Amino acid sequence: MARVAAYPAREEICTAIELNGLNKTAVKYSKSKTWYDFEQDVMAVHIKYGWKILNQAVSGKGDGGIDTLAQKNTPIGAQYILVQSKKWSAPVGPSVVREMIGSLEDFKKEQSVNAQAAIYTTSFFTSEAIQLASRHAIELIDGDYWSTLVVDT
Repeated sequence: MARVAAYPAREEICTAIELNGLNKTAVKYSKSKTWYDFEQDVMAVHIKYGWKILNQAVSGKGDGGIDTLAQKNTPIGAQYILVQSKKWSAPVGPSVVREMIGSLEDFKKEQSVNAQAAIYTTSFFTSEAIQLASRHAIELIDGDYWSTLVVDT
């Protein structure tokens, strides 16, 4: 399982998913939902726990590696998270992680804020992707883990 570096709201996200009545069958999820449904499900979990969605990609192309940009106000200030969702059956490799690293660094420089990043997939991450994400504190949520949490409506 690829869960690498937990960002502060991870426990909240897990709880949000669990409260929505879970179906723990990843194959059923993968076959019954589209890539857009997957992105929406990932976004919905963030909303449930107080993340305000600042931007949501809608076309699936040209999103710059970011499907969801969210903000949450905390006692120590605003937190930002950049999320990429990959509804794939093939493994997610380091190129996706590299794209997220670039998007994250660009966002931090353009906005002059701290931010975190997460990549969700219905499949799994290669060892190279896991190592790269670990070095850059990018959270990875693989299909095995997602399937223990995800709502299948």
